[in-house]
Amino acid sequence: MPKLDHDNFQQDFDDWIEIRVQLTDLFKDKRKPTTELMENGIVLLANVLEKAEGADPLNFEERFAFIKKNRHSYAAFRQLDELFNETKKKIARLRVMETQK
Repeated sequence: MPKLDHDNFQQDFDDWIEIRVQLTDLFKDKRKPTTELMENGIVLLANVLEKAEGADPLNFEERFAFIKKNRHSYAAFRQLDELFNETKKKIARLRVMETQK
């Protein structure tokens, strides 16, 4: 497993924050499409989890499949945001465990 340094993931989580802000605004204005930004978020999360082997949140596969299938919906956006939050916490926990070895 690659080293779980904070710097290895900070840009990814910063990118998600920018995407999340944009998506929040787009979902408020229901007439604007969100699919492209949702796709960017989906790819970003997949990249984070590829770099952080073993950091998959609980029930990741089912939740990720729901997001990909419903990428146009607000519920999928909320689920994607939760997966990012849970992944960030799990990486931090794994990083602490790695330093204690």
